[in-house]
Amino acid sequence: MTEELCREFVEKMRIPTFDEDAKVVVETLTKVVSNVVRFPGEPRFRSLRLENPVVSKMVGLYEKSLEYLLLLGFEYETVDIEQRITLINAEENKPLLKIGLAVLEETALDLGISKEHLDGVLGRADENSVKSFNPYSSMVVNLAPAPKPSGGNTRMEKEVARLKQKREEVMEAAGIPERKLRVFEPTSNAEARRFSASRLGSLAPVKKSSSKSDNELLKEVIQTQQESQRRSQKFSTKAMRDLEKLKHARVFTRTLIRVQFPDRTMVEMWFSPAEIVADVLAEVNKCLKSAKDTPIYLYQTPPLRKLDLTMTLDKCGLKPAALIYAGWEKGTPAGEYLCADLTAILSQQKGQKVKPADHFPQNSVRLIEVQNIMNSTLAA
Repeated sequence: MTEELCREFVEKMRIPTFDEDAKVVVETLTKVVSNVVRFPGEPRFRSLRLENPVVSKMVGLYEKSLEYLLLLGFEYETVDIEQRITLINAEENKPLLKIGLAVLEETALDLGISKEHLDGVLGRADENSVKSFNPYSSMVVNLAPAPKPSGGNTRMEKEVARLKQKREEVMEAAGIPERKLRVFEPTSNAEARRFSASRLGSLAPVKKSSSKSDNELLKEVIQTQQESQRRSQKFSTKAMRDLEKLKHARVFTRTLIRVQFPDRTMVEMWFSPAEIVADVLAEVNKCLKSAKDTPIYLYQTPPLRKLDLTMTLDKCGLKPAALIYAGWEKGTPAGEYLCADLTAILSQQKGQKVKPADHFPQNSVRLIEVQNIMNSTLAA
């Protein structure tokens, strides 16, 4: 009999109300009844103030909402001048409550309320999580990275590979530059490492005279720091950092290499960044008398790092200009080791202040296509 009355109430409620309003009424009633069923001994669940905002909203949507609770054994009462609706004995009315709750649950699903949301209202999600927890069983957490897509690399990694390929194409398209061999003996170690200002003109920032206020200068400093922090953020993958680096990196089509010998004599030549260290070694050997009898190696310092002959100058970081050193595998030979032509040039320069050629690789380009590639990739 109670089930029929509950179903009749639901049918009468749905006739004058919209489904969205009916969802609120049914969900509120479901919450009230389920709390009493789960915690029958809790007075705060068995008694509701009629002025409660949730109750007032439910009654506002459907005036006769509280009649459903009356069918399940609730009664009106006045406590300290407050109007309440209370279930006096929850244990005796538990069968009625379960019938009413089953009807409400069926109605909620019929109105389109999801099963997951309804389980949350009924408290089933919490119960399931508590039941599934076993303090005596070990918990295994999979810390392995997510598997890569079926195609192999991720989209970001493919983008990095494409830009690296583009970078190599730009360097190879420029070809092998003219060596423009020069030999000289610097007056100091500082001069050997120093490249003139005009050489650095294509790279060094141009200081423009401006009358910026302190606020504008401070704003520029803060923006620079924020950009630096953003680029070095911890929560980024290697592919993301590589892509960011490629976007802002210059691609040099030639690089100036200085090779210094133990007696501080120095030779200077131009190379393509796409050439390998072995190409530099071959050119240096041409400057020596007997390279076959006394093989040499190339290194940088500090710290001492022998250069891999198979690596490109670009990957070694020898761009747009670099100072490297030459050493003999079996010890520095006694006497002159440079070829006759270079020895003659050094003799002519004695007593003269000779400096390296005042030029620097101006033909550096940026990967302007980066943004276009990214846009096309994202669009695809």
